Amino acid sequence: MQQLAKIHAAKPERRTIVFLSAPPGTGKSTLTTFWEYLSRQDADLPEIQTLPMDGFHYYNRWLEAHHLRACKGVPETFDVDKLAENLRQVRLARRPGRSTTDSGTTRWNTLLSSRRRS
Repeated sequence: MQQLAKIHAAKPERRTIVFLSAPPGTGKSTLTTFWEYLSRQDADLPEIQTLPMDGFHYYNRWLEAHHLRACKGVPETFDVDKLAENLRQVRLARRPGRSTTDSGTTRWNTLLSSRRRS
């Protein structure tokens, strides 16, 4: 958390995006949820929000058509274009988690709810 705070302090006007990669079931979601909690407890820490990759799996019918359903979770099963578009939209927003009124921005909650469902 201190390292993230230092990175953020160097350019506070910009978001810092961290990608966390590990095998399934190793605690990535638990860790990032804990980071979110910690960031809310200390005003000196930057605000953290999690964007889980699970919401970016291709639909099961696509996975089945490409013979990938059995290995759901490997990189090829994610809609990276959809993730990239969501990250672009987040970059346009003033701050993650804050409502914006500009026509070129989207609310973070809308981005989360617009992710593909499996």
